[in-house]
Amino acid sequence: LTEAAPMVEIKYDISGVLRYTIEGVWYTQGLASDTITVQPDPQLYLKYFHSRDVFSDDPFTAEVEHPVPFHLGVLIENRGYGDAFNVQIMSSQPEIIENEKGLLIDFTIIGSSLNDKVTRSQSLNIDFGTIPGRNNAVGVWHMISSLRGTFNNFTATFQYKGPIDDDRLSLIESVEIYELSHIVRVDGNHPAVSGLGYIDDGIGDFLANLHPDYQYIPDHVFTSDTRQSNFTVSSALDKMHIASVDQTGDNEMVVVVQRNMTPEEYALLSDWVYIRFEDILTGSGFALDEVIRSDHEYTLIPEFNSWQTAWTDYLLSGDVQQ
Repeated sequence: LTEAAPMVEIKYDISGVLRYTIEGVWYTQGLASDTITVQPDPQLYLKYFHSRDVFSDDPFTAEVEHPVPFHLGVLIENRGYGDAFNVQIMSSQPEIIENEKGLLIDFTIIGSSLNDKVTRSQSLNIDFGTIPGRNNAVGVWHMISSLRGTFNNFTATFQYKGPIDDDRLSLIESVEIYELSHIVRVDGNHPAVSGLGYIDDGIGDFLANLHPDYQYIPDHVFTSDTRQSNFTVSSALDKMHIASVDQTGDNEMVVVVQRNMTPEEYALLSDWVYIRFEDILTGSGFALDEVIRSDHEYTLIPEFNSWQTAWTDYLLSGDVQQ
């Protein structure tokens, strides 16, 4: 069927011949012709994104830490020219294993969204409805857990009916799983990338660690908008330093971070760069409010493109790394 109507619906005239026997005598009867319409096929590609670390109460400390929401996201790309009808994802419960003791940890789904619009579902099932041809859909589940741990695994089943209303013609082309660093937004309004074709559709995009490494450095963005392609992300972890820290008010601190790069190193960076540096105000009660790129006087999209994270790793050597 894909070859019969690759991009638009096509009408075909069909007919046939009926041959049968009666008392050993063969008869042939021509069948009247008719017209059928073949619809283009949808082609669905699913990408799951799961948070690696789950932040909550640390069993190794006396203090009770508050849980931090973590995310499980799915990006459904319909690369075909046909609409996908009645698309549903029914995911089994994630299994969260506490790092040190291997104990099951309780988790709670606190919300979900479809294309960044809040849904009423408090389960891992999302009804995506119709995904038009050459379009994407994004679903995200928001959860908290009782203890800190690591996201381990999950499974999913698929229910799909195509334009001929027959689930045997389901066209799930592939399912992939990636380590999620953060849900970001491709900000096409950023002055540094103005005119380069980046689009902010208002829906979260997935900053992922496509090539896992021991520092958990993300290197790829999977976009929600079909008008732009996924792209790689550079990193500059060891090329930044704290230039100054000033208290501008009773409840405000300004931290100035500068890059320490040669022009040659700067020229090798991609359009989008991941920067991570130590929060020198940890434990002081200050929370990140905004990040401003001073050379353009432009504020990064809060919570999406600038965020604050803290974690503690208990190494096999007995050392504690924060």
